[in-house]
Amino acid sequence: MLGESIQAGEPLAHGALADGGPAYLFFDIDGTLIWHDPDLEVSETVAKARPSDAVYQAFRTLALRGHRTFICTGRPLCMVSDPLLELNPTGIICSGGACLYLDERIARDEAMPHELLIRSVELISSCNADVMFEGTHNSVMLAARDSVADPIYPAPRAVDAAGMERVTDMRFNKICIPQPELEKLGPVRDELDACFDLFDLGGGAFEMTQRGVDKGYGVRGVLDHYGAGAENAFAFGDSGNDLPMSSAVDTFVAMGNALEPVKEVASFVTDSVQNDGVVRALLRLGLI
Repeated sequence: MLGESIQAGEPLAHGALADGGPAYLFFDIDGTLIWHDPDLEVSETVAKARPSDAVYQAFRTLALRGHRTFICTGRPLCMVSDPLLELNPTGIICSGGACLYLDERIARDEAMPHELLIRSVELISSCNADVMFEGTHNSVMLAARDSVADPIYPAPRAVDAAGMERVTDMRFNKICIPQPELEKLGPVRDELDACFDLFDLGGGAFEMTQRGVDKGYGVRGVLDHYGAGAENAFAFGDSGNDLPMSSAVDTFVAMGNALEPVKEVASFVTDSVQNDGVVRALLRLGLI
């Protein structure tokens, strides 16, 4: 039975909502709202994986109670799939906090400055690493000239900045890096780390976002947009790029499948995504 793992008499992690106002809830996607079958290709799970029926019902209940829900993802806006949009969230924070989609429009989209983009391409290319540059509307795989590696998901390939400019609008928010490629970047990490924050997504995947532009920055942008404070804000996550949300909300919930550093800072740890941990946490909080 849903919620049976919550012990009787266990205190809620959060009391009554301040001033009786709506809750603002921020949900990571992968590993939080959606469980991915490890036997499926990324192209299948990103495009087609669906939240459980219980998650859909929870979002409907939250809306009926006047609460505001936001998807908060590292994915670019163009990769927030139809099954996720069917949750009818109030808004979307995407590209790891760089892009805010609110009131049915892009309210903010912070792309890397052109000089930083060109320099990062030069540094990564000097190490012959294969990485994915992601933007709100398009992505591109920057590949070593002799690379035969497949992109993380279908996207055009380029070997330098000129090639990237031929196939994209050159507006990118973040860089996705598999662990073997990250290891190749050792000689240039100091310069990259001065400009980017690196997040461990688990499963050998990492991403770099412009320093200070992260999910916490995105959450604060949403709360500012609605004139709300952190006292009625809740966030749910499982991986390294979810950590910045913990400082932007009053209650941060880690999934049972979360990385250990995420669990360490959480207000409490719920069940795993496979066992509808988000729904169990919402029940525990008294929000549904």
